Amino acid sequence: MLWIWSVPEDFPNKRIGEYVKGSGTDRFIFREGRELTEQIVPPKIVFECLEKHLNDVLPNSGLLLIVSKKIVDILAGICPQDIQVFEANVYIGEKKIPDYYLLNIVNAVEVLDKSKSEYTTIKGTDAILNFKKIVYKFDVLPNNHHIVRNLDYKSHVLVSDVLKEGFERNNIKGVQFT
Repeated sequence: MLWIWSVPEDFPNKRIGEYVKGSGTDRFIFREGRELTEQIVPPKIVFECLEKHLNDVLPNSGLLLIVSKKIVDILAGICPQDIQVFEANVYIGEKKIPDYYLLNIVNAVEVLDKSKSEYTTIKGTDAILNFKKIVYKFDVLPNNHHIVRNLDYKSHVLVSDVLKEGFERNNIKGVQFT
């Protein structure tokens, strides 16, 4: 089965980090689903909560995938070919918080069965705005991938059962799979 990586529904808004525009490489570069070969400066993400409230995944207004070392280790063990890892610029106030990483998903795969899915497009384009119903072409990701971006809707990060189970086994906090 395929799973969408998302912020938990009950996640407190006050614990969502603020993406600081212009503080580094533009956030949209990390949604392209390709290996980044250009110079990367991870943008600054600022949190207003106490450090003890930071999870393994740090939801943020830039929709960047900011994760702990624990997650990097899981991904390195399951699917190192699917990711690039950069040191993240995570702050609480003026204090830089170590041991968080910015993930780049290096593959975008055409997984959507458009004939069976129900969605709305952005007026005047073929770009998908939102979904009523999502149907995938596959039950598992092709080419032994475990984490990819949806080529037709790149804000969706899709993961395999193996990766979802790895996160659950390791009690990862700050993400849910739907």
